[in-house]
Amino acid sequence: MNLSPIVEINSKLVKSNIEYLRNKNPHSKIMFIVKANAYGVGIENIYKVTNNLVDAYGIARIEEYYVLKSLGCTKDIIFLSGIYAECFDFKIPKNVIPILGNELLIKDYIKYEDDKSKQVMLDFDCGMGRFGFYKDDFIKHLYKLKNAGFSNITLFSHIPTGYNGFDKSKKYIDKILSLATQTKLKYTFSNSPVSLFSYDFQQEYIRPCSAILGYDQEPQEIKFSLALKACIISIRDIPKGQYISYANEYFCDRDTTVAILNIGYADGLGCKIHKDSYLIIKDTKCPILAINMDYLYIDISAIKHQLKILDMIELFGPNSLSLEQHASMYNITKDEALTKLNALRVKKIVC
Repeated sequence: MNLSPIVEINSKLVKSNIEYLRNKNPHSKIMFIVKANAYGVGIENIYKVTNNLVDAYGIARIEEYYVLKSLGCTKDIIFLSGIYAECFDFKIPKNVIPILGNELLIKDYIKYEDDKSKQVMLDFDCGMGRFGFYKDDFIKHLYKLKNAGFSNITLFSHIPTGYNGFDKSKKYIDKILSLATQTKLKYTFSNSPVSLFSYDFQQEYIRPCSAILGYDQEPQEIKFSLALKACIISIRDIPKGQYISYANEYFCDRDTTVAILNIGYADGLGCKIHKDSYLIIKDTKCPILAINMDYLYIDISAIKHQLKILDMIELFGPNSLSLEQHASMYNITKDEALTKLNALRVKKIVC
């Protein structure tokens, strides 16, 4: 029996989320960004679930391209941080679309890319301050590409305030749409929160990765498709007046039944827990008392007769805490909560 912690990926909920996003953005193709090992859940797993459901993949590192290639991916692969000529020995694969966000990338692309009809994306910095060009330089480099014979150019951008809502994002969206109109370019700018705004921006691609996984469980139609589970490997009755864990971390002011789960900060949980942290087990709030490298201490006094050793406990998922609630217990972000899950110690499975 494998007692490793697991992340379950519910393929039916992933499919449901993609269908909802397609209906909400009927004029746009869907790109899934597999950066950070597909947000910690495994590129192989995400590819298995989404290959017939999405139109393209996005990558941040060259290693991610080789994983997709090994899986037989023939869909377009968009390289978010650009491709320096050396990455592919000066010959970019046919299905790889680079995003050009600095002058060296443009210089190399013009020098080494022979296929003038191949799609390329030019990065417009609308306010992220990470890659790309402001408006005047964008137009200058656009003409440089056109003068070199390239015609299949898409405007790429990234909204920095998507999670702050439409009102905070509108000025950036307006900048992009205005430039797209002026240059007559196709465009893509929507990450997950922007893809869920009540507008169809008619983009070439949307990039709704966390929405596909269902991070926020909002709106109601978006379903959280992931569940982190760990096994009870010990149950102890601790008498009143005893301490538990290192450095007397927790004092039992009453008789307490403690379940030890086989998951700890070495698996990707945060090292520190908030005082009022808890899990939802059998519809009951069960306080988290302490965390070690390999173990989590849970007060199960209220439901001790309903649990036994080897029971699997859901830390986050559709039947327990949201990813945001889980992350807040350890003072980390939602993205951290997923990408930190140890690839060797936490198994990811598709169900």
